[in-house]
Amino acid sequence: MENPCPAAGESYPAGLKEDAAAALLLSSLKHQELSYQTAMELEDLKRKFGITTQYRHLHPQPQIRINHDIGEDLVAVPSPATVVPSAIYSTHLPEFRCYATPPPELPPIPMLHGRIRQCSKPYEKQLTESDVKDSQNRLTLSKDYVKFHLESMLEPEENLREGINVTTYDSQGNTYDMVFKIWAGKMHVLTAGWKKFYQQHCLRAHDDWVALWMFRHSRTERLCFAITSRTMQL
Repeated sequence: MENPCPAAGESYPAGLKEDAAAALLLSSLKHQELSYQTAMELEDLKRKFGITTQYRHLHPQPQIRINHDIGEDLVAVPSPATVVPSAIYSTHLPEFRCYATPPPELPPIPMLHGRIRQCSKPYEKQLTESDVKDSQNRLTLSKDYVKFHLESMLEPEENLREGINVTTYDSQGNTYDMVFKIWAGKMHVLTAGWKKFYQQHCLRAHDDWVALWMFRHSRTERLCFAITSRTMQL
């Protein structure tokens, strides 16, 4: 029987692989931990050329702060408490974003147009080994994403510890019955039909990214999810 999922890297232009690798390398630099000397040299260069750094924080941020209290001299990262919660669309950091811009505010699925009453901010993640492990059958979601963007949409009778039955749509409008719940007492996941979803879409760890929205259907009032995917192989 022919495998519906092509082999990794099959028919993938070599030039595009190089471009993608370079883009991901550049994206990763903002998460790089710098030595004390390197950080100071960068600060000197910034002052020399009059460069200022803009951050999406609630309050103005000082220049890069150096943490002298840890074993190595590394640049101190701004406190997560200062980050605007509404700016969080992907909270698995450090991860590289697959798209040049954030995912759209609403799922780009034609059959859902006019059927969404309330919709969450989008969430994007690179799939991990455990996300596509058959024996686990669950897609993990960031705890912060659930807290800031999903919990407020739940009705009193919708209990994450008991599990909430949801309908999940793919980019073609096909539906999958899943369960949104807290797994193992600590992780927020989509489970049940998730295994069928990633198998039918030939999703692989590291190569594939998913964008996800939770919404309430305007006709049925049921809680639903929409998931789209994109491949970026190196």
